[in-house]
Amino acid sequence: MHELALYGQIPSTRYEQVLNILAGVAAMKPQTAYERHLIYKPLRNRDEGRVNKKFPNRPVKPQIVVHQHLVRELAEGDFGKESPAISAKAEGGGVESAPWILRTQDVPEPETKNLVLRGTTETVMSSESLQHYADSSMYSFVAEYITEGHRFIHKDVVIHLHRILRFPAQAEPQSAPQNVLPPLDAFTLIDPSGAFVLEAAVRIDDRTKQSLVSAASEELMRFRDLMKGVVELKTPERLALDTRVR
Repeated sequence: MHELALYGQIPSTRYEQVLNILAGVAAMKPQTAYERHLIYKPLRNRDEGRVNKKFPNRPVKPQIVVHQHLVRELAEGDFGKESPAISAKAEGGGVESAPWILRTQDVPEPETKNLVLRGTTETVMSSESLQHYADSSMYSFVAEYITEGHRFIHKDVVIHLHRILRFPAQAEPQSAPQNVLPPLDAFTLIDPSGAFVLEAAVRIDDRTKQSLVSAASEELMRFRDLMKGVVELKTPERLALDTRVR
């Protein structure tokens, strides 16, 4: 799967205005969206030690290692409660909560200048798969954060208007996700100005079909033109979206 995307920034003072405009454009009520994000660094290459079956005397060319990005949707009522990251059960009754999704994103393709185009995958994680991230010999915990905002759908364009919340500072360096989600008002903004990011994205299944790429690109550009005067949608610095492990 590949994703085509554009980004814009909204000052906090214009958030309600833009939210109402997007609701009118998409002809739908804003969908409140909270997400918990965990970032892990793989410590081993999957190709390490593999035998090259075609050329036994040559080592297998290692794949590029990227940071592992786990995402789970939250409800406002999830804050201020126990919430172990490596668990598939919600508190208070053993009901399955929203699953963890493993999201991987390639470096944006350099050929596209007017939008971001990159390979992306999303995989629903099982309880067994999540346990691997607790193994310190396989993965190193990097960071966790929360996004809050709203989501819209306009034709094939998924619109996410959000900002990033930072967990409260701890006395000791954090080496694993917290098992208790603090109350929502305990989080701090990563951008003190309170600005929001608007992400507009279209996904396609087959990058090799130029007709799909062209159709998705055109739809994204139409949305960009539709939002002129409201928000400037543009392409960020390509390498600022680099997820590779150095």
